[in-house]
Amino acid sequence: VHKKRIGKLRCQPFLGRSMLRLLRQSVSMLSIYLKAGRERPVLNGHPWVFSGAIERVEGDGKSPEVVDVYDHKKTWLARGFYNPKSQIRARLLTWRKEEIDRGFFSRRLSCALTFRRAHLPSSTTAYRIINGEVDFLPGLIIDRYGGFLVCQIFSAGMALFKDDIVDYLSSLDSIEGVFERSEGRIGDEEGLEASVGVLSGAAPPDLISIQESTFKFLVDLRRGQKTGFFLDQRDNRAFLCTIARQKTVLNCFAYSGAF
Repeated sequence: VHKKRIGKLRCQPFLGRSMLRLLRQSVSMLSIYLKAGRERPVLNGHPWVFSGAIERVEGDGKSPEVVDVYDHKKTWLARGFYNPKSQIRARLLTWRKEEIDRGFFSRRLSCALTFRRAHLPSSTTAYRIINGEVDFLPGLIIDRYGGFLVCQIFSAGMALFKDDIVDYLSSLDSIEGVFERSEGRIGDEEGLEASVGVLSGAAPPDLISIQESTFKFLVDLRRGQKTGFFLDQRDNRAFLCTIARQKTVLNCFAYSGAF
C-alpha cells in the first residue's frame, strides 16, 4: 500500500526528490530491536551490535543494508549497516537521524581528511586518512601514499557505497589513482570476496617514494603487507632515530626495514 502511494506521489510536481527519498526510506528501512538491558553499549557510543543482543528484526534482513537500531521500548538509538552473515550484526555509523547516502560519506571523508591535514606536517606525504570505527566509518581503511590512495573495505555494508566513496576520493586534488587492497580474514567473515585492483585513475608504480618528516622510503602498494606500509609506526621511527644514531642495529623481522 505504501509503495503504491509513493508511486502516485512521484507524479506530483510539488514533491521534490529529497522528500521522495525520505518516503522510500521510511517504508523500506530495516529495523532491529535490542533485548532489555543491551542498549547501554550503543548509548555509550560502542559501534558494534552483536547478534546475541538482538531481540528481533523487522524487515527482510536477508542481505546487507542500512538499519535503524531501537531499544526494547522502541526508542530509536542509532543507524548503521546490518549484515545477517556476521556475528557483528550491525556496525553503527551515526547516532543522528541522517540519511546514509553520497552526501553522508562526502561529509565524513572530508572531516577526516581536514583533521589529518591540520595535524600533520606538510613534509609527511603518507598517512592514514580513514581508520574504520575511529572515524565513524566501520569497515573502511584509506591510506595516502603521495599521489595514490589505497582502500580496504572490510564490511559488507560499506561495500554497498564503494562507488560513492571512490567518486569522492577521485575528486581530491593531486590524487593520481585509487587502488583497492580488500583481502583477508575480516572480509571473509563478512561474506566479501577479495578485491584487489585499480578503482580509479592510474595504477600505482611498482615502488612509490614517500616521506615522513625527514625520512624517505620506497613502498610497494600492490604487494606489500596491509596497504603497503605500517604507517602507524611513524612516531616510533622518529623516536628510534634519537636513540640509535651511529649505532649498530640488529634488524629482526622488520618487514621493509623502515626501522
